[in-house]
Amino acid sequence: MTEQQGHNDILEISLTYIQDQTLPPEVWATKLPYAIQFWTYHYTKASVADGILEAIFECHTTLQRWRIAYMALPSPFKKPLETSQEPLPLAAYFGLHDAVISIMAKQDTKALGQALVESARGARSRVFSHILNHYSCDSNPSRDEHLHEAIRAASSCGNHDIYRELVNYVAELQQKSMDTRISLPIEDQQTIPNDIIETNLTGDGSAAETTQIPFPCLQETICRASWLGLEDIVAKLLSMKVDPNPPQHNLFNGMTPLHLVVRTPHLATAKLLLDAGSQLESVTDDEEETPLCLAAVFGYDAMIQVLLEHGAAIDALDTSSWFPLQTACVYGNVRAVEVFLKFRNPRDYIPKNEHHLQLLLATSNNYIKIAEALLRYEDGLGQITSETDFPLHVAVKGNHMSIVHLLLKYGADINKRGDSGSISGQTPHVQIADADGWTPLWAAAKYNHQEILRILATAKADINSACTSDVLTPLHIGIEHPEVIQILLQHGADITITTNEGDTPLDLAIYKNEPGSVKAILYESPVKPSLTGESTRKALREAAYLSYTEVVALILEAGGDVNTVDSQNQSLLNLSMLQESDTLVRTILEYRPNLEIRDEENNEPLHFISNKTPVASVRLLVNAGMNLTAVNKKWETPLHCAIIADNVEVAKYLLSKKPVANSIDTSPFYRAPTPLQSACTKGSLEMIETLLLSELNINACNEGMDGSPIMMATLRQHDDLKEQIIQKLLDRGALQSSTPAGLFGYPIISASLNCPAHVIQWLIDKQMSIDVEDRLGRKAVHVACYNSLEVLNTLQVPDSDFAIRDKVGRVPLHYAVLSGQVDLVEEVLRRSEKVNITVNEMDEDGWTPLLWACRASHIWLWKTRRAPSHEDVITFLLQKGAKVNVLGRGTYGDWSALDIAHYHAATKYVKFMILAPSHFTGFQGTTTAKPLSSFILPRTFI
Repeated sequence: MTEQQGHNDILEISLTYIQDQTLPPEVWATKLPYAIQFWTYHYTKASVADGILEAIFECHTTLQRWRIAYMALPSPFKKPLETSQEPLPLAAYFGLHDAVISIMAKQDTKALGQALVESARGARSRVFSHILNHYSCDSNPSRDEHLHEAIRAASSCGNHDIYRELVNYVAELQQKSMDTRISLPIEDQQTIPNDIIETNLTGDGSAAETTQIPFPCLQETICRASWLGLEDIVAKLLSMKVDPNPPQHNLFNGMTPLHLVVRTPHLATAKLLLDAGSQLESVTDDEEETPLCLAAVFGYDAMIQVLLEHGAAIDALDTSSWFPLQTACVYGNVRAVEVFLKFRNPRDYIPKNEHHLQLLLATSNNYIKIAEALLRYEDGLGQITSETDFPLHVAVKGNHMSIVHLLLKYGADINKRGDSGSISGQTPHVQIADADGWTPLWAAAKYNHQEILRILATAKADINSACTSDVLTPLHIGIEHPEVIQILLQHGADITITTNEGDTPLDLAIYKNEPGSVKAILYESPVKPSLTGESTRKALREAAYLSYTEVVALILEAGGDVNTVDSQNQSLLNLSMLQESDTLVRTILEYRPNLEIRDEENNEPLHFISNKTPVASVRLLVNAGMNLTAVNKKWETPLHCAIIADNVEVAKYLLSKKPVANSIDTSPFYRAPTPLQSACTKGSLEMIETLLLSELNINACNEGMDGSPIMMATLRQHDDLKEQIIQKLLDRGALQSSTPAGLFGYPIISASLNCPAHVIQWLIDKQMSIDVEDRLGRKAVHVACYNSLEVLNTLQVPDSDFAIRDKVGRVPLHYAVLSGQVDLVEEVLRRSEKVNITVNEMDEDGWTPLLWACRASHIWLWKTRRAPSHEDVITFLLQKGAKVNVLGRGTYGDWSALDIAHYHAATKYVKFMILAPSHFTGFQGTTTAKPLSSFILPRTFI
């Protein structure tokens, strides 16, 4: 099957589908979209009989259904105008020449103007010519909108033949109009529309010759013809008196035809416009660029030469304040740069402080040919100010190797300040600093530009120049790049220079964990670095703390002091124990450190066990002979440290050692906690379970203030583990001893202070008696009154307990008012009154419950406890008859309720009492708060 037969077959199928009326339009359009889109193309390639299209173009329903379906296709291609719904415009757009002839033969020309537009839009030359030959303008062609639209379409359709044909057609129309006017009598010439002719006035106001005014669309289309370089069309338009400087509303983004053509190599077109009077000083809307500025952007040197020869201003600035020469440098147009340089010396029009700018633009963009042109013509260089970057710096920072070579090759003193004499034969100033205070060599070291660094060092740049406020030499700033350090050392860089912080290059290499740089300084410098200086020792300690193992090993191997300590006498070995790897510990031990070093807190390395310390690190120290039971000033052993750090694996390892296992129930000091006591205070449940697996006494405690392990657990800060730990201890046999221990004496008392009611019930269920008291004479009822009403009720104490006084004379009511809980205070007062304890009951220092309540103390809280309401408690006490004129004894004087409340900034309470005048009879206190140094409570509570 031939290609034409294929087109025939596809067309036949497509036409059958197009004419199918059996499906609803919305369904039909989705069945064969290819036929909808491409049947017209196959028609133009097939051999078909005449009249085959009549079934489509003469059936309005079929034609419109196809048109609507075609317009709805999602493909991003050009489509007919929405207004083109008649058969003739549609046939014209798709180039269906037979159909156009057939339709026009039937005198159906009502849509001829729209068909002209569509044939131009579709670039259908054959159809366009046929329609134009039969086209008849209105009496006033300049007002023929279809003709105007056709001209616009022809200029942008891509078919220059259509464009030419239409321009020639319009030119003929204009000529006919003028001929008609000239042939008419004088009085009839006045009937010609004013927009076809223009009357020029002479200087005295009399009428002169008349000239044609072209169609407005031609002013727009000359822009496009210029851009496309259609010389003949531009010439024709200009001959038709089309203005080469169209009004602003007809321009392309404010660009005149000359602006558009200078972007191209179309010299002949440009010359036509210039000869016709195109304005060289006109500027675009956005960037305010002259034609010469635009030509510099696009870089056609011949175009630039033409503009300059016609008088274009070489010193015109764009909105970026760039001259055309500088614009050409920015865009890398070397031939344009050469034209500008030859045409006029830049120093004649570029300000003195900008003579360097074009070379900077070339070097920053690595345009070596432009840089060479500037240097070759030597006027590319000029005065350099201290506020600017120098070309060499720019080239170095950009790592433009070729530019650096070029600058040095030409011997240009590109850093020179002062007169702008000849640059030939001058030596480059490779160590003058830029606006940042950097020398080129310093910048090369910072940015790791090694080859450039070698070039500058070979050119005798100052290898030790210090820059920035930190006084950093190239060795300092390049410390992160070992290859840079090697190059600098090869050229004699000084390793002893320090920063303003006192750090040598070696110190910075240690701080930044750069083993390559450390190795280079240690072994490639002609001068061996000192490892005993404090700055290096400090850096070594920091490296140990941060686990820079390789760096530490290099320093120690080179002779660094393995026993280096800080101001607190902490050794490298101490710091190494904080790491999660044993590598650093192993490394330090290889250099035989002094294992007897202790810091100010008497800590040995094993006291620095952290939650990350691996068992391997501990094992290394143990095998090296470290004391497993050594204590620090806090009376902590390594096991205590493991417990506090919650390092269960290390704790298990330590417990496997006899010295630790044998001392599990003893404390290193009579007031220090045992390991289990520490775990109950700060350790995890897993840690406690680990300890309980050892053969220990679960009730063992020290002689200090802590109490037994279960007491420590009840006093633990409130977290999710607290109750689980208490339950675990009870399950493992924790008991209430027959003798008091610690500050609170018995678990029932400590729990009554700091646990919820159900925990109290656990202890009671374990037969723990409430009829006990602590060292201060407090029973469970006293501290329960500080806790909650629920806890108090759980204890089920007799009324008589509310009259029991502690060692300083306080009854439970004194404790209750500190809780900030009115319901608790109310219940305690009710039961206290049963045993003759009143609301004004005094302790041994004369303090009543009201005085204690006025302290507004912070409450020993846990998560579920409600916020205290001290104001409500004070209100309740006053309502119950509390006296405000009672004075309690204190250091440096007596204190009233108002004194105490005011001192504790309880302004609401003060105002409340002032508003209760009935309570102030005989008031003797002062309302001025005493100084802090004079206020000491009579006894402490906890």
